Amino acid sequence: VALNGDTVAIGDPIFLFGATSMVLLLWDAAVWKRIEDLVSEISFNGAVYVFTRNVAGSLMSTWTQRAKVLASDDATADISTFALHFGHSVALSGDTLAVGAPHFSGLVSGARLSFNNQSSAGSAHIFTRDVAGDMTATWTRRAKLLASGGIVGDAFGSSIAISDSEDAIVVGAQFSDHLSNNTNNTLGHSGSAYIFTRDNQESPSATWTQRHMLIPSHGANGDHFGSSAAISRDTVVVGAAKSDAHGKGSGFDTLENSGSAYVFAPLFHP
Repeated sequence: VALNGDTVAIGDPIFLFGATSMVLLLWDAAVWKRIEDLVSEISFNGAVYVFTRNVAGSLMSTWTQRAKVLASDDATADISTFALHFGHSVALSGDTLAVGAPHFSGLVSGARLSFNNQSSAGSAHIFTRDVAGDMTATWTRRAKLLASGGIVGDAFGSSIAISDSEDAIVVGAQFSDHLSNNTNNTLGHSGSAYIFTRDNQESPSATWTQRHMLIPSHGANGDHFGSSAAISRDTVVVGAAKSDAHGKGSGFDTLENSGSAYVFAPLFHP
């Protein structure tokens, strides 16, 4: 869920297409042979719903749904988008909506489905109102963001945040792997985050460019750095939900999966 002023965006990452076929999938084992034919009706593609207050600024006002936002071309039903999970993360600022689609593999009747397709690295999608400031305006997708060097299973889009100025976005990829800062060992699911900025701050339809990739200074296997993210002005904070910490006291015991947050600044340089 993301809230900004009189507008709220709510993600539904497991929005289903075709409940009847879903029941069939759960109860008819033979249907697995026809999974590619049926996936168009059971895709976990996801959706985002946008609501606004009927009376701007009134805390007593009712809310009205203004839009149902889909992933556009990624919502096409094929085996590569079975578990798009569009709407897993959402961020909202002014007239700009950012949506994460980490492409998690599907879990159906206890069986895990994984597809060898580059799109499962994850993606992020940028939408803007067609009329700035108009609460009833429709929303149009302006950009689809991918991580440079992203690979299958990174879950790029696990988290997403947008600046107050609407010109900078942070996207987490909590399952990505990278090399340790101290050794050449690969850290599995250590995680990373990416910063994008809009090339023309005055144009909602301008392209977005990746500027930085962030990794934790003391990352370890399974930290899930990028599981959450926030940005304000020139400061970025990224959460690592499963990182270990050292407790206080004489024993200095390791606190497994206690979590941590990393602060990065400045974001921009002259």
